[in-house]
Amino acid sequence: AGGPPSAQYMRVRELKGEKLGILFVDDKTLKKNKPGLQDFEAIVVQRTAVPEVTTSNTLLLNVYQWYPDLGKLGDPVEMAFGKHWKLPKLQETLAKLGGGTIPAEEVKVVKPMKWQLKDETQIPLLKWNMRKLNKNSKIGSAPWRARSGDNILFKDGRIPEKIEKQPDILPTGISQPGPEPGGIKILSLEEIEERERRIEEAEKKYREDAEKKKAEGTAPDGPPPPPSMPPPAV
Repeated sequence: AGGPPSAQYMRVRELKGEKLGILFVDDKTLKKNKPGLQDFEAIVVQRTAVPEVTTSNTLLLNVYQWYPDLGKLGDPVEMAFGKHWKLPKLQETLAKLGGGTIPAEEVKVVKPMKWQLKDETQIPLLKWNMRKLNKNSKIGSAPWRARSGDNILFKDGRIPEKIEKQPDILPTGISQPGPEPGGIKILSLEEIEERERRIEEAEKKYREDAEKKKAEGTAPDGPPPPPSMPPPAV
């Protein structure tokens, strides 16, 4: 709608050149939010998607909705979350963002690495089963340890994923014999969990090998490439 938003739908940010800076939180005075604030400095007022109350524990995260039946990501929405929020509150908030059509308990959430967002065919392979999370897991604590600027994805867990068959690729980048590429297979929950288990094992081995090579002085220059995703067992 036209006109200025109400205070609940406003977020105040510092403007540094053409980039957004610090968030001015509700539980601090202007002076405490930006010590040394002077005349002619610029601030920006953002309209938010949902009502927000920000504090010193607020994280700004980029939220994407994943549509398994379409194999597509929705547009990102920057939202404020409390770093001490527990999983049920996060699921409830995301269910509302999804239009209220997803029961909160059916909301599945993952925190991907940035490189994992570049290939939508890999998104169904993320750790959607939330095996390492429980109702007491907090956004800013292990295993996520989310920080402002991170990305989170959510989806309706009732909708099955469509997975493209791929050749078997290990984290070292060496292809192994596997199913021929092409075609679509809808994986069961058990198959998805097995694939995620194999991914975790492959990533762990990759890290261990990298640490061993580093200790031996044989590690390659520069950071290692992100591990590729192994396919489900056949």
